[in-house]
Amino acid sequence: TGSGGWPLTAFLTPDGKPAGDFPGPKGTDGGMIAYFEAARTNDGIVLNTREFARSESKFSIHRALLVVGPKGDTRATIFEARSEQDPASMMNLDEKDMRLLSWAAGKDGRVYTSENFDAYQVKVHSPAGKLERVIEREYAHRERTKQEMEDSKPRVVMRGGNGQRLQPTIKSSPTDRDILRLLPRDDGSLWVLSSKGGNSQPKGTMATFDVFDANGRFVRTLALQVPGDFRQDEFHIVRDQLVVVRSARSARDAFVGSDDGDTGE
Repeated sequence: TGSGGWPLTAFLTPDGKPAGDFPGPKGTDGGMIAYFEAARTNDGIVLNTREFARSESKFSIHRALLVVGPKGDTRATIFEARSEQDPASMMNLDEKDMRLLSWAAGKDGRVYTSENFDAYQVKVHSPAGKLERVIEREYAHRERTKQEMEDSKPRVVMRGGNGQRLQPTIKSSPTDRDILRLLPRDDGSLWVLSSKGGNSQPKGTMATFDVFDANGRFVRTLALQVPGDFRQDEFHIVRDQLVVVRSARSARDAFVGSDDGDTGE
């Protein structure tokens, strides 16, 4: 993260050697722009960004999903949302607003977005940012238990001007986000992980994806039948290889949610 025209990110080669700086898009009016996620496409980079600006009475956030070139030039804006908050409202947050966007980029340059917490809907964008199609399915929300509602709350800690740790109140949804993850495949198909495909699986199945072909038609479901717990572990699919990281989710939650500052878990 950074502001102005600083080099914000460094490229690495596949064997870990430095490959130059990536300047990235600049914030407007001196605001700070932060990168939360990034993905390579055929000849560009997709960035999930947030730009922050503060005045005497308000704090504004501009969220954007950008397609940029290797020199940081913005080629297309896939998604954006703006919000303004005063100091009091920042202490009352909503999980649905915080988990507004799920997205993925394909090797061919297409970008896939799920922009509604409560809808099984995927937008397919061309490499130039044009909306090509919308994939939808009828879907009943997955209900959470009270413990799941508590476990699913985003972990947020703010610091006041005097260094005091502030814990905002977060409204947790009684249902899961309908779409948890999007996985474009090299053959043009799209794997969609729904809330039930992730959180309601039998023992021995890590997750079950809905599979759509290159034209957006549903064709089948596909189950990853490997040992693991979706709520505790994390998995990554690279081409035809599956990597499971044991206890990654629980470890991350413990790290972010620690109440003991720098001396805790």
